[in-house]
Amino acid sequence: MIHNDKEIQKFVLKKIEEHRQSFDPTLTRDFIDMYLKVCQDETQAFKVSEKDVFRVTVDLFLAGSETTATSLWWVMLYWIRYPQIQEKCYQNIMQVAGDGRLVNLTDKVDLVYLMAFLNEVLRVVCIAPTTPPRAVSEEFKINGYTLEKDTMVLCHIKSAHFDTDYWDNPEEFNPDRWIGPDGKMIKHRAFMPFGGGVRACMGESLSYMELFLFAANLLPRYQFKVPDGRKSPSLEGKQTGVTMQPEQYDIIAVPR
Repeated sequence: MIHNDKEIQKFVLKKIEEHRQSFDPTLTRDFIDMYLKVCQDETQAFKVSEKDVFRVTVDLFLAGSETTATSLWWVMLYWIRYPQIQEKCYQNIMQVAGDGRLVNLTDKVDLVYLMAFLNEVLRVVCIAPTTPPRAVSEEFKINGYTLEKDTMVLCHIKSAHFDTDYWDNPEEFNPDRWIGPDGKMIKHRAFMPFGGGVRACMGESLSYMELFLFAANLLPRYQFKVPDGRKSPSLEGKQTGVTMQPEQYDIIAVPR
């Protein structure tokens, strides 16, 4: 993880320098340009260091790119392992955007089955089995244990996602568990793929938006299949640093 962080640091610092060389104060292209503009503005009451912009850029990159890519990797794996569920997701999208237009975020409330499917993937896979390490700011007692000030704490997300006190048959992949009798999404207290509380992942809303938009706009255009003659790929994951990734698998995207 330290090695990966250093590689990302070199990449981001290189991009900052490239932006600095082509910077135009009248044209803000992205977050790094905004940083450079703030640095040049003498009227700003606060100053932002290169270290600050590096760390924020890395957070945005990891929270909004790597986790979403890994989630989509799992989404397509579950589509080809459960073709009948893939078809139900497709039909749900066609009911809302069957005219061929792009699905947008306002459609989310109507794409109940698709959202149920995405939630179930995030629950079962548990892309980040634990939260990043936190520390208690003062002495704290919980379940008979005393945590001294500055004790490191990690929340075990996967145990919550498979807790039989909150889930019926948690080992079963079942998107319908998310849909109530009224046809609307159910909120599950034990569902926390991005952690919980004030220290939940800052990229949660961004990652959810990206995952939804990619999934909702890929499926109307392609049917995903296991290549002929190949057996269905494994649903077992492997821990790679922070995230849980599937084994490499082959997939065919058939234009509809």
